[in-house]
Amino acid sequence: MAASVGRGDASYKYSDKEIAAAGAGMKKLATYRMDGGSGSVVSSQLGEVLKLIGKVYSDEQLKIYRPMWDKYNNGRIPVDAFLDKMRVMHDTKGVVQWVVKMADRNHDGFISEDEYQEILGMLAEYDPKTAVASTSYRNMCAEADANRDGKISLEECGAWIALKLGL
Repeated sequence: MAASVGRGDASYKYSDKEIAAAGAGMKKLATYRMDGGSGSVVSSQLGEVLKLIGKVYSDEQLKIYRPMWDKYNNGRIPVDAFLDKMRVMHDTKGVVQWVVKMADRNHDGFISEDEYQEILGMLAEYDPKTAVASTSYRNMCAEADANRDGKISLEECGAWIALKLGL
């Protein structure tokens, strides 16, 4: 696999072998520690993690991309989350579902107002002009609650965002 510069080709689909190799490589990094799931590495090693998948980012690009891991994962890159992202990064709808899943901090399967704000922040990392950025939590709930149970599931939130983005 040839190294790319920047975000590379977003349409590239990683093979299961490449994903497994990236996971094994992350576990060999100096800051790897087992802390739930399949462990994590510190976000300061993001450049090394990206090199494992053939991506070469400049220091400027890393300054833009690294805060997402710092803010939403306490300065660590969970191996499982990174590998999940590799599985979907070729598919915009899949990335939306990944973002929604990452925001579910309490793992209850539903999106709270605070979690919705995190989703907006993470989506802004990809596209600051995202179509959902100006939609309040209340309005999102009114539109996204397909089964009218008063709660927004991960699936409902992801489907609503995908619809708003025209996916």
